[in-house]
Amino acid sequence: MKLVYAKTDEDGDKQLSFFICIYVLSSSLNIAIKTIFSIPEPAWSIISYGFEVVDIIALIIAVPVLFNREKTRLVLTEAVFGVLYLFSFLFNNAETSLLISTGFWTFAVCIPICIAGIAIYDKSILFDYLQKTALIEFPVLCIAIYTMRSVGTYSMSSSYALVLPILFLFYQFFENRRIVALGLGILGVILVALFGARGPFLCIALYVIVKLFTGKNTVRNMIIRTVVIVSVALLMIYWNTVLNGIQTFLQNSGIKSYALRRLINGQLTESLSRKTLQAYYINEIGNKPIFGYGLMGGWLGSGEGPHNMLLEFLLAFGIPIGSVACIYAVYLLVVSVFKREGKTGEVVLILAAYNFTMYLVSGNWLAKPLFFLYASLTINMLRESRKSQFEIKMEQKKRLGAMYFYKDKSEA
Repeated sequence: MKLVYAKTDEDGDKQLSFFICIYVLSSSLNIAIKTIFSIPEPAWSIISYGFEVVDIIALIIAVPVLFNREKTRLVLTEAVFGVLYLFSFLFNNAETSLLISTGFWTFAVCIPICIAGIAIYDKSILFDYLQKTALIEFPVLCIAIYTMRSVGTYSMSSSYALVLPILFLFYQFFENRRIVALGLGILGVILVALFGARGPFLCIALYVIVKLFTGKNTVRNMIIRTVVIVSVALLMIYWNTVLNGIQTFLQNSGIKSYALRRLINGQLTESLSRKTLQAYYINEIGNKPIFGYGLMGGWLGSGEGPHNMLLEFLLAFGIPIGSVACIYAVYLLVVSVFKREGKTGEVVLILAAYNFTMYLVSGNWLAKPLFFLYASLTINMLRESRKSQFEIKMEQKKRLGAMYFYKDKSEA
């Protein structure tokens, strides 16, 4: 008797990876369409609803696999956040509309995506799917961000959406030495510098620094490190000349660049509105230091949160529990940088770099699916690394036992 196994593992991994990537792609296309085309704002919600329908269809396709593999974890995670949201509602420190809108993202998108990431057995499939998605996103988002050239402001959403494709392009250069990928990645960085926000540079810088200085000490890597160090040194030496050149370029080309204008004026790192908001919320944390305000509690309104995930933890949970959450979040970041193996480690590092600004200048983590995915994959990577060989073999046997098989009639 010959046992023939159905390809449930691979097909299931592809379904879950497809679901995650559909969200990433639909988000980028949603941003790009609204940025490139002159669409009236009243029609924006219609476009968003259209892409949400696409996301729901992808989720429906993935649900059978998700329930088969991680039903308990999915239900428990939804239940835990349900209790947290309920407490926040009962505390009456958060606007009901804000709780509902954020809760939709948490329960319908963030949690399913993070559990889907854990449920994927072969993380290299997720990596490959994300990489292909990034290649599709890149040209569309480049066009979107380029349309801001004559506006004099920037599109923050387009800037951050372009970060993921840039990181995957740089991965191709560092791991496979593809010069074309490096050129396209640099093009993306230039577009962000000219017409984008400032935050994405923190994400890109973290990834490049980690890949430069944690790789093997091969001759090629040593040459790349030397070139980068020398380039940075020359940039620092001729900084004023570079600034004058940038200013001349902008004037002659008629380009209005928000980021470069602030760089020339010496205001690149300044953000008065963010600093004011953070000072306000630090004071609010002091008003309820023990138990906090609950999820989304104490917020001035949508888009007017602390702009710092760590402050959000302290504001929501109070100093005792919030501090533990902050320490653990920083621990996950350190793990993602220094403890990575294979494609899982590469996915985690890219997602860690993408979410790096959450620790410094960004926030609203409850509505950020890729932060949930990053956190869940990092925690799962830690859990997997601690398993004994016996536990791994037992899980493999359990998985094999769940497969469908049949008698080969030719040998019956």
